[in-house]
Amino acid sequence: TIRFKLLDAINHYSVLTIISNLTFTQNIFSKPIFECSPIWSFNYEVVYYLIFIPVSYFRVNPVIAFLGSILIAILNFYLNGPAIISSYLFGFSFWMVGLMMARYFKSDKSISPNKLIACFLFAWPLEQLLVYRGYINKFLIGVLHKSFAYPASNFDNYFKYMITVDNLIYLGYCFLIIALFASLKIKYRDLIWMVLLTLPVILILRNLHSELKYVQLSCYVIGVILYFTKYKPVYSASAKIIKIFIVLGGLSYALYIIHLPFFFLFNYFDVSTPGLYILKILIYLFTVLSVSYLLEKKLQPIFKSWFHVNSKSNKSDLITVFDKDVIK
Repeated sequence: TIRFKLLDAINHYSVLTIISNLTFTQNIFSKPIFECSPIWSFNYEVVYYLIFIPVSYFRVNPVIAFLGSILIAILNFYLNGPAIISSYLFGFSFWMVGLMMARYFKSDKSISPNKLIACFLFAWPLEQLLVYRGYINKFLIGVLHKSFAYPASNFDNYFKYMITVDNLIYLGYCFLIIALFASLKIKYRDLIWMVLLTLPVILILRNLHSELKYVQLSCYVIGVILYFTKYKPVYSASAKIIKIFIVLGGLSYALYIIHLPFFFLFNYFDVSTPGLYILKILIYLFTVLSVSYLLEKKLQPIFKSWFHVNSKSNKSDLITVFDKDVIK
């Protein structure tokens, strides 16, 4: 049987929580709405857009902004300042790496689909292999004799501490992954990859009997093989898979936002057999993909046309505020 449970499962939120989530000030004034918790990132994005205006207008050197954001974040943490300030600044350092790439690196037409798929496979296990082990925090403890780990978190404050000092270990990998997807020319790229991949390999060899999951290890090993292979059938198969990812990529932002609300909505329906459970999953996937398509491909162009700047003068005014490289 299927039992509809919507009426007895709805969470109730205060007016402040609803307003802060609608105005992108969640994390500051309230927690995100649980059923749509992916919108926690909207608050971070708005903060970064606001900071980006003076950075672009005054053409701040992105290297200085990058180093400054990390140093101020560490100093704020060291002085027991608001943890969310450090979280904002650690995250902003990633944006500055993107700006550095836009300003200082040129595009290359060549791209390898197998290397792009390898990057997808790297992303997941690296979190278990590197980030969760707190290497940067351990280093800072040795240098500054103070832990930079955030206090114990729950849903109410978890997103205030979302980006930690240990996430900075992603920077090298993110730099190369984005460089691959953007086809940027980087000298000795494969050599740099070899260096970055060495640390996880050492950890694997030292922790063969650790809590690392076999699926994650398999993803990592397959990713390494894919990255360095030049076997033509692998290249062709990877190109076909990338085409599928391109389609999903066009829906990705809507998928990111709506997948969880629909998950809770479908969870209100109980099923009693494996067959019905599979059917529910298929209907869920179809619904999420369909709604994402409508939002991204139908509604978004309408809204864009409403706010589109038609005059050339307005466009030139915008370019004086924002970097041409960023807009491009």
